[in-house]
Amino acid sequence: MWKWPPNATYKASPATMRKIIKVLPWLVFTVGLAMVLTVSGDSTFYVLGFCLLVIGVSFAVILQGLRRIPAEPPQVALVTFLGGRIRRVKREGWRFFFAHPYVFGYIPIGITSIPQDFTPSEVRTPDNAELKVPISITWHPNGDDPGALIAFINSGGETGVRVILQNIVSERIRQWHRSPKEGPQTWEEAIGATDKTVEAILETILAKDVTQEEMKECRRGNGRFELPSLGIVISLLNIEQVEVVGTVKEAAEKAAKEVQEKKAESIETQTFLSLVKENEKAGFSKNEARDNIQVERGKVPKTINEHRISLDPAAAEAVKALAGSPALAAIVGKLLAKKGDKQT
Repeated sequence: MWKWPPNATYKASPATMRKIIKVLPWLVFTVGLAMVLTVSGDSTFYVLGFCLLVIGVSFAVILQGLRRIPAEPPQVALVTFLGGRIRRVKREGWRFFFAHPYVFGYIPIGITSIPQDFTPSEVRTPDNAELKVPISITWHPNGDDPGALIAFINSGGETGVRVILQNIVSERIRQWHRSPKEGPQTWEEAIGATDKTVEAILETILAKDVTQEEMKECRRGNGRFELPSLGIVISLLNIEQVEVVGTVKEAAEKAAKEVQEKKAESIETQTFLSLVKENEKAGFSKNEARDNIQVERGKVPKTINEHRISLDPAAAEAVKALAGSPALAAIVGKLLAKKGDKQT
């Protein structure tokens, strides 16, 4: 419904005011000269004055209605007439709005892609496991459709659309994971069913089926799913790593640790057997090979006993004398070693 005066308020920017101040004296001079020439009575001056008057007024109207729609960040302008929104959109650049803002005006709307990360929803699967599902979505207002822009404004703009999407997605996530028919039945299935979860969310938001090719494009960020009720286009919807919480998380971590330990033990056993075979090929017995490997790994300590025997000078000379008889020297050495062991 049109209203007068329009609700849109206009406040000239400092840059616009500077331009007006520069042009205003020339405009006043042109209009004044035109009026003087018009009332002079001479037909030639009358025509010249009338032309100058038309030019001056036209220039004033154009200057008053010329507006620049920013390209950085990108915006579009939803046109208004007598304060009411009409189904007409003007793109970025210099645009003319007659008698702005009283006759024609505009509502600037940013069309930059908006990334929205939802607070991880805490849900339960039918096996009563608690999960956190982090979801991210990227969307932007549909700047190609005037009706979509009107719906976007009616939905509360960016703030309103964010809240609506949060409510829709959170509720759908809870229903999907709790359902005994359509969703995952265990937390293990939930972790591996992110593609199906994304598909379920998209179909709920769009109220229509989604093909596998569209799903792939959406997860890559190249989707184009128009949502007329909110006036937006969804380009990306993705689910990050699903996290298990509570007692199930502790049990899962414990089970995973046990599995890893068993794998490590199996690898260690295979390596040990392989090293034993290599030692056997080198001429060691199986027990010797096993002991060598255990000592090398530090699992069995290797003990070296050092014995020191003190001899008087006479005994030392006797030992030197025995050096000429290897057999006798060996017998004496064994006896001394046994004596040293007893003393130790």
